Amino acid sequence: MVVQLGIAIQQAELLEQTRRQAIELTETLQNLQKTQTQMIQSEKMASLGQLVAGFAHEINHPINFMAI
Repeated sequence: MVVQLGIAIQQAELLEQTRRQAIELTETLQNLQKTQTQMIQSEKMASLGQLVAGFAHEINHPINFMAI
């Protein structure tokens, strides 16, 4: 009886540990997804900035465009 109680307590502790790890993994996944979204937005803004800078350069230096 005592052995069974010990096993039951150990299983309950393992179950709780597994539950906590699952919660931590879910939170980590959510953080990674948020970071990925932020990185994609940053990359889009950087690309847009480069495009605008290219247009601004062509507007400020129209001879280069005409010579081609």
